[in-house]
Amino acid sequence: NNSTKTIECDLTIGPFNGHIGETIKVWTIGWDAKNGLGNISKYQSIKIIAIPQPNFVPTVSITPSKKYASPMEEITFKAIAQDENNIRQIDIYVNAKVVKSCYGKTICSHTSRPFRKYAGTTVSYAAKVWDKTNLSTWTGYDYINIAPQQLSYRYRTVR
Repeated sequence: NNSTKTIECDLTIGPFNGHIGETIKVWTIGWDAKNGLGNISKYQSIKIIAIPQPNFVPTVSITPSKKYASPMEEITFKAIAQDENNIRQIDIYVNAKVVKSCYGKTICSHTSRPFRKYAGTTVSYAAKVWDKTNLSTWTGYDYINIAPQQLSYRYRTVR
C-alpha cells in the first residue's frame, strides 16, 4: 500500500529560556510502519514564544465589624483579596449595591451609615475581586441582623 497518511501532533521542546523571540529550524521525519524511516522534510522556521503562566483565580473574603447591630450603629466591611496576577479591583456590596470600589489594593474597607430603615431585618453584604488578567471571584451574599428599633417613651407624672 503506497498511500500516505498525515498525522498531526503537538511538539513540546525546550526550555528555551532566554531565547524568547528567536527563530529555530525544525525538520519533520516521515515514518513508514512497514519500511521504517521515510523522508526528511524541508525545515520550517518556528519563532519561540513565551507561554503564559497558568491563570490563578483570585480569592476574596469580606468581614463585617459586627454580625448583629442596632439600627443606630455604623458597620465597617473589610474585604481582603489575594492573587498571583495582582489585584485590579475590589468592589464591596451592601444590600446589592456597590458602596465602595478600591483599585490596585488587596484590602478594601467601607464604613456604612446607620441602618435605621432596616430595623428588625437583615442587611446583605458581599465582595467581588478582579485581577489584572480579568479573572474574578465573588463571595456570595452573607447577612447582618439589625435589631428592632427601640422606642423611647417620656413619662410625666400626674398628681
